[in-house]
Parts: sequence; structure tokens; C-alpha cells
Amino acid sequence: MKQKKISKIIFNPKVRDFTYLVLFFFIFSFFIIFAIRPALVSIFSLKKEEEDLKRVNLLYDSYIAKIIDLQSAIEKNRDDLPLLSQAIPDAPKINNTVEDIKNITEKNSIIIKNLSFSDIDLSLVEKNKIKNAKINFEGRADFRNLMDFIKELFDQRRLKEIKKLVVKKNLEGTSSAQLEINLIIESSYF
Repeated sequence: MKQKKISKIIFNPKVRDFTYLVLFFFIFSFFIIFAIRPALVSIFSLKKEEEDLKRVNLLYDSYIAKIIDLQSAIEKNRDDLPLLSQAIPDAPKINNTVEDIKNITEKNSIIIKNLSFSDIDLSLVEKNKIKNAKINFEGRADFRNLMDFIKELFDQRRLKEIKKLVVKKNLEGTSSAQLEINLIIESSYF
């Protein structure tokens, strides 16, 4: 009799509907946990990855734009690059510097009393770093020739900088107003 009663209760439409409803929610929650949740997690992680890739893409685009600008500047100045290598050569090239100074002193009637060099680094340790060779120049000239000498020194292609200029009146007091000149010239190279 108990069994009939239990069977009657179980097969009651309300209990059957409730059982179906509980089983549906149990299966649905199982489906959400094991099927939908991983899909949602992967969707959100892909969305975050997409945003990260967009940021990286913008960064790379800016780098590419900078490279294009540099390349166009190099293309624009390609013809001037040999001038740069002449202005700052890859070695001290002292013989060329001496020849340049000798030519402009002869042209401007300047008497060379002493010409010496110092601080010349011939080591190849620090390539791509600008180094300087100091040129100590002592001579005699009048003021106009000295000014022409300095102008022509700066007009040469080789980059030179006058670090020190000392001009003294010659004590002998000649009629041509000869001046004693002491120059320290720096010539740059790589």
C-alpha cells in the first residue's frame, strides 16, 4: 500500500513537472558551467587581446612613420652625405689638415713659426664617437691677412673650430704692423 501511495505521488503531474524543472535547471547549470562559461571567458580574453594588439599596432605605425620620415630625409640629403664625410672624416687625416693650413697661410702671406698637433687618438676603440685633434699654430701676419686666414679656414670643407686665439703686437714695431698669432684649432673626426 505504501508503494501505491508513493507511486501515486511520484506520477502526480505537479511532482512530475517539478522534477522536470529541477532536472532542467541542473542540466542547464551544468551546461552554463562547462560549455557557455569557457566560451565567454575566451570571448573576453580575445577582446582584451584585440585591444592590446590595436595598441601595439598604433605603436608600430608610429615607428614605421618615423622610419619613413628618416628615410625620406636621407633620400633628400643623399647628395650631401659626401660633404658630411668630408667635414668630419673617419680618421684624423693630419696631412690633409697641414696641407689646408699651409695653402691658406701662403695665400694670405702668413709666416708659420710653429705648427704642432696634440690629442690625436688613433685607437679604434670608440668608433662612431666624434674625437678632436688639436692643432697649435704660431705665426706672424698683419690684421687684414689674419682675418682673411680665419675666414678661409672656416670656408674649408673640413670642420675646424678655433678654441683659442691670441693676437699680440710685435715688439719690434715694423711698419707693416706684424702681429704675433697663437691659435689652437680643433679638427673633428670619427
